[in-house]
Amino acid sequence: MDLGFETIGNATLIVHDRNPVLVTDPWIKGSAYFGSWTRAHEIPDEQMEAIASCEYIWLSHGHPDHLSMASLRQFKDKTILLADHAGGRIAKEMRGLGFNIQVLQD
Repeated sequence: MDLGFETIGNATLIVHDRNPVLVTDPWIKGSAYFGSWTRAHEIPDEQMEAIASCEYIWLSHGHPDHLSMASLRQFKDKTILLADHAGGRIAKEMRGLGFNIQVLQD
């Protein structure tokens, strides 16, 4: 894809600008809400490869189907983009876990 985006499941988008550059809320492994919610479909290999090649990861908020630690562990070498959430708890905790966090100003 030259320019555009693909939707993958619950809230995951892959944004393309000649190459995959950003993925939003990548819930690609595990379940959410103490196992009560799982992904309805397997993610095709082509989309998994695109997700893995993105340089940036956008996390919209801290619900477990948007901020999936089981999924995020594979993105320690990527830049995680966060909104400037009140209190900064998500940024602080993720930095403590070794993630490269960039907080975007409102």
